[in-house]
Amino acid sequence: MLGDAGVVSACMDASDGVSGCLRELAVRNSVDFVLDGAALTPSDPVAQVADALGVDPRRLLLSWGNWELVITVPPDRSAEFQRLALRHGIQHQFIGQVAEGTGYVLLYEDGRARRLTNFASERFSPTSYFTHGIESYAQWLLHEPLFESDPL
Repeated sequence: MLGDAGVVSACMDASDGVSGCLRELAVRNSVDFVLDGAALTPSDPVAQVADALGVDPRRLLLSWGNWELVITVPPDRSAEFQRLALRHGIQHQFIGQVAEGTGYVLLYEDGRARRLTNFASERFSPTSYFTHGIESYAQWLLHEPLFESDPL
């Protein structure tokens, strides 16, 4: 319905992780995703788990196990998207913008953009829970830096 209305320019499931989904869309379309740090707010259960683990909740928000859709909405179609979402009960959250780029997922906060680590569980990679088990993935997720160290 959203595609037919022309309010969505891309859509992908985030089952392997929101960061992985965004990275795939960014690379395939030669764009960057610039996420708004203030928009990445966890639900209470996610915040509680992150607090209990002593980690930034964005690690959990961006990692494997999120069975939602990530969509892009052209800025000039945003109001129409909002109307359709409200009319059809589509829960959504705007988390950032698409910018010209070369395939990065960036988090903008405190006046600067930094490249996020891809917390996706990519099959056959050294960090995949499919290949190396959930414990290996969990340890990597909890201890890998949130941001890549490479400068932009």
